[in-house]
Amino acid sequence: MGIILTVSATAATAHIMKPLMDDMFIAKKEEMLYLIPLSLVGIYFFKAIGRYIQSVYMSYIGLHIVTRFREMLLEKMIRLDMGFLYINRSGELISRVTNDIGRIQYFVSNMLPELFRESLTVIVLIAYVTYLNPLLALYSLVVVPLVIYPLILIAKKLKKYSYRSQEKKMQM
Repeated sequence: MGIILTVSATAATAHIMKPLMDDMFIAKKEEMLYLIPLSLVGIYFFKAIGRYIQSVYMSYIGLHIVTRFREMLLEKMIRLDMGFLYINRSGELISRVTNDIGRIQYFVSNMLPELFRESLTVIVLIAYVTYLNPLLALYSLVVVPLVIYPLILIAKKLKKYSYRSQEKKMQM
């Protein structure tokens, strides 16, 4: 729910740019001086609510997963062979378990939701750009990257030739 609210607010921010430019700056409609800023405040308010909901739920899920992992590791450590426990220091084992579970918690609570949210944002914004102007979206998403790649290769070759030319001048 929170991720959807955040992504929707991001798309709304992109959508409000057209009235901002067309009605407020070009047509100079005075009522837009009041509507656009209020709309932006509302959009960012809903985005903040979405991020809050997302962080609360993801923290809850992350802590639940960590609790489950700790229970599983405790069961496994209790059932370990006494020889293993005698050879390995208990402080080192506890440190490894704590560190690994902390990493899992950070990934589940922070990295995974952000990856999901940002991926969904990219998909929604690409869909919005395609909705606004399919031909321009085709050019910007397909044709431009295909043109830029050969330009990068040419720039690398020119840089190499320039470097060689400078080296020859330095030797003379």
